Formats: sequence, C-alpha cells, structure tokens
Amino acid sequence: MLLGFSQRTMAQKTAFYGEVGGQGVFFSMNYDRRITYTTSGFGVRAGIGYDVSIDPTLWSIPVGVYYMLGDEGNFFEMGAGATYVRITNVPPGHKADFGNKTWDGDQRFLFGTLDVGYRHQPHEGHLNFRTGLTPMFGATVMLLPYLSVGYNF
Repeated sequence: MLLGFSQRTMAQKTAFYGEVGGQGVFFSMNYDRRITYTTSGFGVRAGIGYDVSIDPTLWSIPVGVYYMLGDEGNFFEMGAGATYVRITNVPPGHKADFGNKTWDGDQRFLFGTLDVGYRHQPHEGHLNFRTGLTPMFGATVMLLPYLSVGYNF
C-alpha cells in the first residue's frame, strides 16, 4: 500500500514556466499542476501576465484546465480556460490598441480561451517546453501563438 502511494505521488508533476503569447496574452509566469497520477492526463494552470510597454499598462490573469496525451516526455496538449485582461494608465485623450481594435481609456476584458499545442515535459522532471496556438474569444477574437519554457518538479 505504501509503495503504491509513493509511486502515485512521484507521477504527479508540478511545473512553473514563463510564456510569451498564449493565454497570458503578453508575457506571463504560470504555475501548473497535473491532477492525475499518470504521465498523460488532466491538469490545471494559473498565471499572471504583464505587458512590458510603459503606457498603457496591460495585465492579465490566465486560468485553465488542460489534457496531455502522449508518453516519453512528448505530449499533445489541449485545454480551455479564461483570461482576465485589464488595461490601465491610458493617458487622457489617448486610446489603447489591443486585440486588433482601438479602445477609449482604461478597459477590462474577459476572454474564453482554447489551447492546442506540443509539450515536452520529461518524466524525470527538469526543463519543460511548450508551443502552440491559443484562440481567444470575447470583446474581440484573437489567435495567439505561444512559447513557454520552464521547470518541472
């Protein structure tokens, strides 16, 4: 019984990664946790994103669930979630360009998101790599590529 528990615990994976594009829209730092005891399976993720430009300031909070299918550290990944985006510090009389549109003043958005991509996450931990596409649906529709690099433990 104890051996079975320790093997299950070892199969769980936690990842922390930086991502450009995707659910975080700009640059985001993300925490992700697989919730199944196998190499393939379901997981959850949450992060915080920030646009490095000076004004306006753009923040994002991506959250979602995903499913990984594969083995030997190479996975097809698909997921769904939501991203909250806030645009602040728009100078008076100026507009903010975001999502192929121009917006007056400070704005808040909520987007539904999907993810489809590739994940390299070795069974023994260490570096992970993700790449793919994220369609986002809300006040505007966007298709954002993403690239992530991080660490498993």
